[in-house]
Amino acid sequence: MTILDSSEERLAAAEARAAAAEKELEGFAYSVSHDLRGPLRTIMSGAMILQEDYGDKLPSDAKDELQRISRSAQKMSGLIDALLRYSRLGRQEMKPGDVDVSALAQSVAQDLMHKHGGVAITVEPGITAHADAPLTKVVLEQILENAVKFGGKQISVSGTPEGFAVKDDGPGFLPEQGERIFLPFEKLNGDEFPGYGMGLALVQRAVARHRGTVRAEGKENGGATVFVNLP
Repeated sequence: MTILDSSEERLAAAEARAAAAEKELEGFAYSVSHDLRGPLRTIMSGAMILQEDYGDKLPSDAKDELQRISRSAQKMSGLIDALLRYSRLGRQEMKPGDVDVSALAQSVAQDLMHKHGGVAITVEPGITAHADAPLTKVVLEQILENAVKFGGKQISVSGTPEGFAVKDDGPGFLPEQGERIFLPFEKLNGDEFPGYGMGLALVQRAVARHRGTVRAEGKENGGATVFVNLP
């Protein structure tokens, strides 16, 4: 056995362990998310019943507390949905093939520009990739929606030698925060913007399933660019 063979075997073993650990984590997240739904529905329905049946008899501070409980329960329901989507993405069947990235990006861009006035999204023609089309669309949806959500008005999708890049003129972020934005439930701006901090985590997961990489570059008040590299 050569040193190269030994190194390749160790790498294959490490990848197998990582895949097994990831699968176990996905199963745990899926199970926990489902188990949380029952108690959460009880909390939400209980708060609603109290508001409907006894709202006129409750003091104002009690009404405020019930509303706070309802809002928190709704937020938790959204977090559970985001966690379920994150876990499902890791188990979604992949069918790699030739993908017209430009066409997918243009479709997503049209929907976003129709929904959000004052936003201009340009897509370079001819961007292609060998990838899973549904997962590639998830990547484009999440990156573009994220750019719009954080105030981007001029957004572009362009090809790169390894994949594609999405650039926006939004508020950007500090350079040292570039890796944090792909962590699940990570929100650099706290509750200033809507959402659960899962959009770019979904991007990272979908790209990783292609054995690709994703990174972001930005500067505070200077926009941001997300680079998606697909092998």
